[in-house]
Amino acid sequence: MTDYTSSSSSLLISSFRRIPPSAIPATLDCILASSNPSSLFSLLLPFLSQQLTTGAEEESCLDDEQSNFISSYVAALSHLLKKPGLHFQDLQDFVSRVLIPLMKMTHNHNREIADNAMASFLDVVMETNAWTAVEETMVPYFIKSVALTMGTHENKQPQIPALTTFGSFPLFMACHILASILDASVKGKHDLESTSGPVLANGYDLHAFTGNLISDICNVTLQMLSHSPEHRSCAITIFLPRLFESVYSAFQISVRGGGDLSYSGIIIIHTILYYKMI
Repeated sequence: MTDYTSSSSSLLISSFRRIPPSAIPATLDCILASSNPSSLFSLLLPFLSQQLTTGAEEESCLDDEQSNFISSYVAALSHLLKKPGLHFQDLQDFVSRVLIPLMKMTHNHNREIADNAMASFLDVVMETNAWTAVEETMVPYFIKSVALTMGTHENKQPQIPALTTFGSFPLFMACHILASILDASVKGKHDLESTSGPVLANGYDLHAFTGNLISDICNVTLQMLSHSPEHRSCAITIFLPRLFESVYSAFQISVRGGGDLSYSGIIIIHTILYYKMI
C-alpha cells in the first residue's frame, strides 16, 4: 500500500465540486485499495481548514457548487476517520480544524451544511466508539458556550486548546448540537445493549457518558429556565423533549459520583423542571 501524493490529492480535491456526497465512500474505497488512509487524511485535512479560515471572514450564502464541495469534503474526511490506522488525534484534528470552524461559518446562512457535518461526525463516533473525543472536546465546549450566554462560567474545559480561539456559539446552535450529541449517545447505548450486552465501547462506558451528559444538560437547563425568554424557549423546545425521550430509552442511567439514577429519579428531575417553567 502506497502513500497518496500531493498532486493526486489536488485532483481528488477538485473532483469534490462534482461528486455528490453519497458517492464519496465508493470513490474513496477505490483509491484506498492502493493507498494509505492515514496519509490521505493528512493530505486532505489542511486544505479544507485553510479554505474555512479564508471563508470565515465573509459569512455569506454558498452557491450549489460550493455547498457540494464542502459536503463531499466532509464526507470524505468522515469516511477516512472510520478506517484502521486513524487515531484519536486525527478525530481531534477534525473537530478543531474542520467541524467547529465549519459550523461557525455556516450556521446562519447554510444551516443544512452545519447539520450534515455534525451528523457525519456523530456517525463516525458511533461507528468507531470514539465517545472519549466527544466528552473531552464537544461537550465542554458547547456547555461552556451556553453558560457564557448567561454570564456564567463552567469549570469543565475542552481538552483541545485550539477550541478556545473560536469563542462561543450562539445559544440556539449550542443547544441544538448538545441535543444532537445526546440523541446519538442514547441511540449508541441502545445499539450496544441490543448487540453485545455491556455498554462498553472500546473500554469506554457509554452508559456513564450518557448519564453524565444528561446531568450536564439538566443543570444548564435549570439555569436557563430562570434566565431570559430566549433561554427559556431553548430549554423548553430543545432540551426538555430530549431529556424526556431519554427516560423512555433506558430504565437506569449511570451518573457521575457513583450509583444509578433510576427511572423515578429522572422523572423527579423532569417534574422539577416542569414546575420551574410555570
